[in-house]
Amino acid sequence: MNQTVVRALVCAFAIMLLALKACKREPKQRPIEPPPAVTRLQFTGQDSGWPPRPVGRSSVRAVAWTQIPGDLTDSLTAQLRRVATADQRVRGALGTRFAFVTVSPVEVPKDSVRAPSAPRTFRLAFFSHSNNVPVEVLVRELRVQLVVRRRGYDLPEGREEVEAAITLARRDRRLRTAVTGLLGSAILAYPDSGASGFGHRLLHVTFARRGEDAPRYWAYVDLTDDRVLDAGKEP
Repeated sequence: MNQTVVRALVCAFAIMLLALKACKREPKQRPIEPPPAVTRLQFTGQDSGWPPRPVGRSSVRAVAWTQIPGDLTDSLTAQLRRVATADQRVRGALGTRFAFVTVSPVEVPKDSVRAPSAPRTFRLAFFSHSNNVPVEVLVRELRVQLVVRRRGYDLPEGREEVEAAITLARRDRRLRTAVTGLLGSAILAYPDSGASGFGHRLLHVTFARRGEDAPRYWAYVDLTDDRVLDAGKEP
């Protein structure tokens, strides 16, 4: 190999090394800029009326509140209940003793288009104490579309059930005098298999003085059998 070729190879190898060193050089980091200043939001004090308002606000315009067409209101809820309980299929599923639990609009799929004026479907949930089963009713355009008994469905306690359980507990001879003037509350209870009230609509009722967290008296009320299973004073 002549000297000219050797010199050419040496030059090519040197250029390659320089290129590799250039690639390994870390890019220069940009200097860290200080974070933007935080604008403190101040509100008016008690001497400026209630509710508090942001200090220095401007271009404030009052917007009148309007009811959304088809939105769920107390009057519509009452109307939906009347429609549901007047239906023969619903009455057969509920029996003579039942409680209304909740109502909610049936949401349409996100990829579907619904006109604002289109009628909505509402889902009403009851608990039939006569038949010991939750009952779901679909109502559309004030007509019952579907009635389903939802056995095994974990339906939370409704306000009517809480009031009924508290009333039964207050009438119990073990609590009748002791809980006078006390506030009652109730939540759904789940007894163990084989225990009294297992599989029934059972509520744990407690009574306490206003402002106290710890209850003074308790009761277990079986709404399926419409009776108090047990009651007593908290230790």
